[in-house]
Amino acid sequence: KQGGSTITQQLAKGLMLTPERTIMRKIREMILAFKMESYLTKDQILEIYLNQIFLGHNAYGIRGAANAYYGKEPKDLSLAQAATLAGLTRAPSRDNPIASLERADGKRKYVLGRMLEESYITKSQYEQALDESIQPLEDENLNFKYAPYFVEHVRKYLVQKYGDDLILEGGLRIYTTVDSNAAKAAEIALRRGIEDVDHHQGYYGPITKIKKKDRKDYPSVLMTEQDSKKLERDRFYKALVTDVDNKKKLVLIHLGHREGFIVFDDMKWARRPNPEVYWEYGLIQKPSDALSEGDVIWVRLPRDKENSKPIKNAPKGRVRFVLTQEPKVQGALLAMDPSNGEIRAVVGGYDFNKSEFNRAVQASRQPGSAFKPIIYTAALDHGYTPASVVLDIPVVYDDPGQDFIWKPKNYAGEFHGDTIFRDCLVQSRNVPTIKIVENIGLDTVISYAERLGIRSPLQRNLSLALGSSSVTLLELTSAYSVFAAGGRRRDQEIFVSKVLDREDQILERNSYHDLSMDLIAQTIVAEKQVLSELQHKEAIEAGKVVKVDPEDPNQPEIVPTPEISLPSDYAISPQTAFIMTHLLKQVISAGTARRVYDAKRPAAGKTGTTNENHDAWFMGFTPDLVAGVWIGHDDASKSLGTMEDGGRVASPIWQAFMTEALVNEPRDFEIPEGVIAVPIDRESGKRTELKDNNTLEEYFKVGTEPLLNDPEKSIDKKSVQDFYLEE
Repeated sequence: KQGGSTITQQLAKGLMLTPERTIMRKIREMILAFKMESYLTKDQILEIYLNQIFLGHNAYGIRGAANAYYGKEPKDLSLAQAATLAGLTRAPSRDNPIASLERADGKRKYVLGRMLEESYITKSQYEQALDESIQPLEDENLNFKYAPYFVEHVRKYLVQKYGDDLILEGGLRIYTTVDSNAAKAAEIALRRGIEDVDHHQGYYGPITKIKKKDRKDYPSVLMTEQDSKKLERDRFYKALVTDVDNKKKLVLIHLGHREGFIVFDDMKWARRPNPEVYWEYGLIQKPSDALSEGDVIWVRLPRDKENSKPIKNAPKGRVRFVLTQEPKVQGALLAMDPSNGEIRAVVGGYDFNKSEFNRAVQASRQPGSAFKPIIYTAALDHGYTPASVVLDIPVVYDDPGQDFIWKPKNYAGEFHGDTIFRDCLVQSRNVPTIKIVENIGLDTVISYAERLGIRSPLQRNLSLALGSSSVTLLELTSAYSVFAAGGRRRDQEIFVSKVLDREDQILERNSYHDLSMDLIAQTIVAEKQVLSELQHKEAIEAGKVVKVDPEDPNQPEIVPTPEISLPSDYAISPQTAFIMTHLLKQVISAGTARRVYDAKRPAAGKTGTTNENHDAWFMGFTPDLVAGVWIGHDDASKSLGTMEDGGRVASPIWQAFMTEALVNEPRDFEIPEGVIAVPIDRESGKRTELKDNNTLEEYFKVGTEPLLNDPEKSIDKKSVQDFYLEE
């Protein structure tokens, strides 16, 4: 199964053959080794071997290993370091000094012992080399610092496609689609956002309690546990509470190397957990409501906004800290370039070191109202317009066979009577959405969801209208990217740009915008660009609702959108995509996502919240970037608490991320041909010539816009009698 190869055979295998374990490969290996030994000396073979061999920690060759472990050129290595590297050839991933200093030291001792036996070194050199430390450099892995979930997802994809041997030992170079600025912004925005949401849950209590007799010596314990000399922002530190002063509203703490204090404003959130009470209504009244002397707690440095608060009676010589805790809340953030489907950032949880489960791509959760844009998109292609009137009144669904009665209601529990389509989405009304699904049919909704990129199985009942079927954040972000891309869909999301082998041969290429492209790749780019432009023109023409008969141009014919034939790369027409985008822009400017409104940068999006606030979502996009945020508990039965919805919980994280990730000049969404802006009455949806607070300008496909003096039209074709809910 393994072993039995000479150095020359290993070199032949590594340079010219695949790692497959077959008789034919072994025969080829022996033939190549024989030929190499006929033309090369043993020293030349050894030199080539040592220049290409895998030595662990992504290092190939002695020079690569010398740089990776010690930051040196081979000629500058000490005897102890050189012996350590020489000992890595058999099991480099296991025996290297980063993976295990103990095993690396054992290999060093063996190599030095053999060198002494063979008289390559003296006894004094041997003893001196044994006494030397072989501790490697503390190499900061930027991949795992700023994009650990992204890197791990890519690793799994590559191992599944190419196998462990080629990935670990093949000298491949993998180029990904991650954007370092976006990845860093995503990590910071999600981490801070989760901490804020977790504070809303209440204070879980101290890490431990130190007895009075042990408190004097405990700072020295903290000193050995953590380095608090050089403080880092966003890092958590353990601290001992040494005094709680209700009168001055201060808490004094000791971190080991330094002393600090907490002002009351930075700990008012620390109430006892109670999901039934909104967190702002349960703030504590004094420091002793949460902390007492001897508590060991988590603290961190204040952030910019927290630093701006004035401090009275600040103790001299002490550093200001903020009370915090290790979150139980989890979350995920994923960002994509809508123009090409390339993933720019993925954060799959609060802390990769504690949980490698990637909630952005592996977790399926109910999207709530974040699913509604898919339904309303299907409706726009099946007879509805932004001015259509839908009844928002109580309705009951009764299934005698299941002894089941469903009385859906809107989020605030109110009903609004006749409501225009635009407001049903912008204000996220549940009952009108259910009526729309009834009208166009469940099969239509599911078909559109699949077109837009939803791959998870969807339930065939009316609760689908409220986002009851679980999906992944990756799927939902991909679906929203269709709106941002003018209707164009992606067959797959791209994490890897290209993969090269050690000979610079391309094993895989998924994107075509790097500067190193050869002539063939550049030709492919040109062809793709031309094809894309042609398909866009075709899609715009196909999406025009009105067709004119050349024999009678005065009698235009309105063609139902489902009957049109779009290019293969398009899920929906550019016109439908733009109208939906315009509606989602109003969700941000006037709807459930007003907290993220920024007049300087056009953006569109939708909040989502599930029953009892178990999941909170915000999906949003600009012309240049689509990003989705999910917040919740890993235990799907746990609530985030009263009023903790997508607008309050998820949208601020999205805004914090987009503010840092978007560095280009703001631009608005492009209006395609076949779309017209018309002023309508906010309540009736009728066209109007008035210019007052009750007038809206909405976009319509040409030929579907309301005309002046049109009779009122309602799309609510079914009565409001009891319906049977089909399973």
